[in-house]
Amino acid sequence: MGGGGGFAGNPGRALNPKGNQKAPGDSAGGTSPVKPGSGAWSGPRRDVQVVALKHANAVSLAKSLHELFGDGNTRVAAEQQSNSLMIYADAATSELLTKLIERLDKPTKRE
Repeated sequence: MGGGGGFAGNPGRALNPKGNQKAPGDSAGGTSPVKPGSGAWSGPRRDVQVVALKHANAVSLAKSLHELFGDGNTRVAAEQQSNSLMIYADAATSELLTKLIERLDKPTKRE
């Protein structure tokens, strides 16, 4: 997953090339806070959820889920080492994704 974003507790904030946090719409030298309702923070609250997979491959499943839910408001990223998915979504979408992941994370016939 490339580009700005904010899984690390900074939703809506991106790092500029020098590594400083910069909110969308900030001027070159300023770091004024983004106010709720100003566009960058409008809409339902989003949180990050980590779902550990038992059987499915995180990279493969993240790709499939991105095809279904990759609308810009929902992000699904794979963490290969722990075979987990990181989900950044509003509560309703997160619940839907979690239920779908539970259905897909089943043993294959080869297991």
